[in-house]
Amino acid sequence: MSKNRERKKESGFTLVELVVAIAIIGILSTLITPKVREQLAKGRDMRGISLLGAMRTASELYYIEKGTAPLDDITNGDNPVNIKAAIDNILEYLDPKAETMLKTGKIEIGGTRKEVTGGGGVEEASKEITFGGEIGFTFINPDSAATNNGDGVYIWFSSDVGKEYDSSGKKWSSY
Repeated sequence: MSKNRERKKESGFTLVELVVAIAIIGILSTLITPKVREQLAKGRDMRGISLLGAMRTASELYYIEKGTAPLDDITNGDNPVNIKAAIDNILEYLDPKAETMLKTGKIEIGGTRKEVTGGGGVEEASKEITFGGEIGFTFINPDSAATNNGDGVYIWFSSDVGKEYDSSGKKWSSY
């Protein structure tokens, strides 16, 4: 009988051991979770950027085959209804998964950063990331200094106020 009692005492973990193990897991997860979340956001942003590249190629193919731009009237190049119609025009040149990602004329992204004025009055990305959200497209060149405002074929991201930068800190309009 005494051997059975000794075995029962030796088997299993004590309450202190369990609490220490749970505390260690909690501390590690608090350290790791923000970095994992940031990497997931960057991954979603990269998916959006690659889709933009595919849309540009599809738009050029549409122009070559049809002889007209997906967006005929460039003066309405930032109107959401016209953008959605232009995207619908190029869907046949895109992967079928793109249709589900572009059903609203926007794409889900991992995160954005606001534009803030840094040292020396230079505009830069804030350090704080707003996770999630959507970003739209435009056929109007966001670079106001450009001589070409758009041709109805080339597509850019259209960033809203407060969403000027991606989660890595690069301007959406630079893609």
